[in-house]
Amino acid sequence: MKGFFQRLRLVSLGVALMFPSFLRAGSTWDGGSAVNSNWSMMNNWNDNVRPTNNAAIVMQGTVRTTNNVDAGAWQRMSSLTISNSAAQFIIRGLELTNSGGGILNLHNQRVIISNNWVLQASQTWTSSSNTLSIVGAVNLGANTLTWANTGGASGGVTNIIQGVISGTGGLTKTGGGTNILTGANTYTGATTINDGVLTSGAAGVISDFGCFGGDGDQSGRMEFEWQYGNRWIAGRHR
Repeated sequence: MKGFFQRLRLVSLGVALMFPSFLRAGSTWDGGSAVNSNWSMMNNWNDNVRPTNNAAIVMQGTVRTTNNVDAGAWQRMSSLTISNSAAQFIIRGLELTNSGGGILNLHNQRVIISNNWVLQASQTWTSSSNTLSIVGAVNLGANTLTWANTGGASGGVTNIIQGVISGTGGLTKTGGGTNILTGANTYTGATTINDGVLTSGAAGVISDFGCFGGDGDQSGRMEFEWQYGNRWIAGRHR
């Protein structure tokens, strides 16, 4: 029996050496490829290993900070963290799926993500220092997206979702600062503003089926505008 377990350990070690990505729970971007900025390039990742399915992705460094999610890369992640660095991060390319760990933006410059998103579980997207700008569409499914600002003493960060937010799930705003919606959203879940300001930058950005709620202290508010005939009318809900 002892010999069996020794052989089993040797086989396991051999598999780990042949396929190190099988053991990788997270992947950190270092932009080391001499060829391009694609996520599928092994040299763009720490230890030259591509992220595996559902890895925890960390973007950091100052090299190839404008990068592309291409067809050769896993597009499903457990979480995305953008570390602070001297260069602005811009992520683009194919649709991304987040299984529940959300997004943590620690960067001191504006981060732009143009990819479409699919949420597989309720999660939190947090900015602590500067703007997180989501250009692509966000499919909530039946999940709740909590959008949190923690930057500065009062969480004074402005975040933006430009793409269409869809699904039966809802949107919750927490922390100070301002979050801006500009897409013709169709999500049908509740819109909850616990703190700070949620602003609609155009008409029709809050679904007709959405409803407003709060945590009872009325510390959050909604600023919006809609079209009546040829006139734009601004308003505020608190």
